[in-house]
Amino acid sequence: MTFILILFFVSLISIIFILYKRVLLIRENDMVIIDESPLLPDAKEVHILIVKHTKEFGFFIIEMTLRTYVRSSIVIKKKSLELYHKVKGRLVKDHDPEAIPEKKEVSVFLRTVSEYKKKINKLKNQIVEEETNS
Repeated sequence: MTFILILFFVSLISIIFILYKRVLLIRENDMVIIDESPLLPDAKEVHILIVKHTKEFGFFIIEMTLRTYVRSSIVIKKKSLELYHKVKGRLVKDHDPEAIPEKKEVSVFLRTVSEYKKKINKLKNQIVEEETNS
C-alpha cells in the first residue's frame, strides 16, 4: 500500500513539474500555442456532431424501449390468457357444474383502489380528448 502511495505522489510531482515548465515557457513566449491541428477537427464541429449523435442515440434508445415494452406486453397478455383458460378449465372440472358460486364481499382497500383507477382513467381519457381536439 505504501509503495502505491509513493508511486502516486512521485507521478503527481512529475506532472506538476512538467506543467510548471510549460507555464514558464509560455510566459517567456518561447512556446507557441497552435490553435489548429491537422489531425483534430474544430472543437465546435466536434461539439455539434456529439450533440447530434447523442440525440439520435437517445431517440433510438427510446424507440427500442417502447418496442420491447409493447412486444413483452403482447407476449405476457397471450401467456396470461392461456394460463387463465388452463386454470379455469381445471376449476370447472373439479367443481359441481350445478353449484352456484357465492358472491364474496370485496375488501374496502381493493374497492378504493379500483375507484381511484377509474378516476385516473377518466382523467386520462379527458386529457387525450382535449389534446386530439386542439
